[in-house]
Amino acid sequence: MRVHVVANTLLLELLERRNHACEDAERTETTRAINMGMQALANMCTANPAVQTLVWPFFAAESQLLSTFLLLAEPAAAKYALVWIHNCTVDSPANCVALVDSTPGADAVASMLKMFSDEADDNDANFNLCFACIKTLLLADLAPRIWTQLDKIEDTDMSNAHVALLKALDGLANPASGARLDAGEVVHRSAAPGSKAMPQVSGTCPKSRTPVAHARLPTHPSPAMPATVSAIVPKRANKGLVGLILEILAKRPRWSSAVLLLAFLLVRNYNQAIGSYPRVSNSVMRTLDSFTASLKKANFKTVVATAPFIGPTFLVSDPKSVEYVLRTNFDNFVKGKFFDVRMHELLGSGIFNSDGEHWRIQRKSAATIFTTRGFRLYVETIFANEMKMLAAKLQDAAASGKTIDMQTHFFRFTLDSFGLIGFGTELNTMSKESVPFAVAFDRIQNIINYRFTSPFWWIEELLNFSAYRQFQEDRKLIRSFGQSIISQRRAEPEEIRSKRSDLLTLLMSMTIDDAGRKYTDDELCDHVLNFIIAGRDTTAQALSWTFYRLSLNPEARQKLVAEIDATLGDATYPTYEQVKGMKYANAVFSEALRLSPSVPKNGKTAVNDCVLPDGTPIPAGAQVGWYTYGMARNPAVWGPDAEEFRPERWLNERIRTQYENMSFNAGPRICLGKALAELEGVFVLVSILRLFDVEAVDPKAVTYKNTLTLPIKGELECRVVQRRAI
Repeated sequence: MRVHVVANTLLLELLERRNHACEDAERTETTRAINMGMQALANMCTANPAVQTLVWPFFAAESQLLSTFLLLAEPAAAKYALVWIHNCTVDSPANCVALVDSTPGADAVASMLKMFSDEADDNDANFNLCFACIKTLLLADLAPRIWTQLDKIEDTDMSNAHVALLKALDGLANPASGARLDAGEVVHRSAAPGSKAMPQVSGTCPKSRTPVAHARLPTHPSPAMPATVSAIVPKRANKGLVGLILEILAKRPRWSSAVLLLAFLLVRNYNQAIGSYPRVSNSVMRTLDSFTASLKKANFKTVVATAPFIGPTFLVSDPKSVEYVLRTNFDNFVKGKFFDVRMHELLGSGIFNSDGEHWRIQRKSAATIFTTRGFRLYVETIFANEMKMLAAKLQDAAASGKTIDMQTHFFRFTLDSFGLIGFGTELNTMSKESVPFAVAFDRIQNIINYRFTSPFWWIEELLNFSAYRQFQEDRKLIRSFGQSIISQRRAEPEEIRSKRSDLLTLLMSMTIDDAGRKYTDDELCDHVLNFIIAGRDTTAQALSWTFYRLSLNPEARQKLVAEIDATLGDATYPTYEQVKGMKYANAVFSEALRLSPSVPKNGKTAVNDCVLPDGTPIPAGAQVGWYTYGMARNPAVWGPDAEEFRPERWLNERIRTQYENMSFNAGPRICLGKALAELEGVFVLVSILRLFDVEAVDPKAVTYKNTLTLPIKGELECRVVQRRAI
């Protein structure tokens, strides 16, 4: 790993430790180390142009170091971050663009605006440096881009007032724009020591009333300032689409025979329907491979697929086009009705099925459980306790010589773990013979996945009454499971509930609009089910594919076991630091997830006409999708061995951007639980191989299951041999 990446991780860890230090002495020593490290890193990255060229793209586009330090560090460390930003951008328009056009960089700009408003009377040097950095970006004519980016940032204290402040600053730097600061709105301060000479801007110093020179900007249109928007929570539809159609037909009996006859003929002749959409089969492997073959044939450029009554679907796989959809033109691509009408009966108004302000509120709330401090607690308590129960199951299998279905146990491990992390609820599925919720949950996902592949899905469900009845029974069971978690929490005494800090408690207590309305139990159930998919399915599937890959690659398994034994010493289970520090274990997990991404496909709907970076025009209302499974096999990104399992690529090669490595999605909707999933996955992987040799009985027979995510079809039967005593 490169030095600047290691330094980035170390400084963020030190900052987290300082902010949670209990003793003054520890806080003082940690602060001193942070200041020294930040100063050294800033100097290294700005003193040498060659080094700056090498590392600036990482800190501007991939790392959260700069924005985190601006908001959370002591003033001295924040000053180094500001000097660093200023010195890397003041003479480089390209570096300015790199900062503004990335989500971490936009976070840094938002942090500077917050500091600018918060420190007006507290810290002259940092106030002036903030002004200088923002001014540099404005002089590069980037105000419109900044305004656009600020709307996309979540998990910050950014407000409309900061956007208005930016507009005022732009008017100060560019009188031609017509937006000028009134006297007294900003104080001109002296330059901070150590920074480069800063060009003066127009304005009047309220204290001295001394006019200063101004630098003109090229004129540009000023976008409309956003108005304050209250949270809008969509109302739940009590009836599914099929239920609504049945109700209409019941009220119009003369139509029923004709409609159902037409439906039967359409479905019967669907195989002859004109279109280029690959025919859906029982194996998602064939479907994904057929799309991947199309992407390869098109040299991983945009592919257009058509299907009757659906319209064109644009499949993007070029990283620049993917970034355009997921970040650059974020507001133009939404989940929309196409997604909602198929998913609403399962996801309701939850985070995966929401857009706009409602999505932002949920995402910001969920971020509270994904902290480094929380991760340490999860490893030491929740993961360790769940691992003891899983180890007992594996020990029984080893003693009896029987095989064990690892995928089922991974599903139970992750469900129990997230029940405690997200909802503070002990589900104890690891100790149960069967879990009806899990069976129904998987079955309903299969049906919903099919809805995206057939334009006549609603007719088919109408005609197949037994299947539709099963669907409704599964849905009722799933929602009853979610409601039971909520009811259990509401039944707790207030003095107990007030001490909880899990996600469910937070959602139950928060107000979601200006009228003070809170989430109903039905809406809370939507949130619970959405996060169960995120917390249960994805990590469990990633673990299943990891053990499958290791069964096919014994050399990698042997190398991994050697690292585990060398790292753990006499310990049975790894600590948080050990999980983070085992490079090969993390590489194995990342490589398995790359080849078998838990969410292999995704998509959005275009709101307005637009043009992709590769020149492809996208009409309003068109579906735009991306196949993470296929993108992971692009040799231009991953090399000629892109389809091979090779963990070393994560150790010896360049770090791929989130738009090249799409295992956790990308852009503002990148998976919030990415760090938690990686931590839990590597913890379980290391803990199992520390105690047991686990190998799939017949790995060559393993294939995919056709569903929303990417589980192994059937069971992952494994042989278990105990290596160490528990």
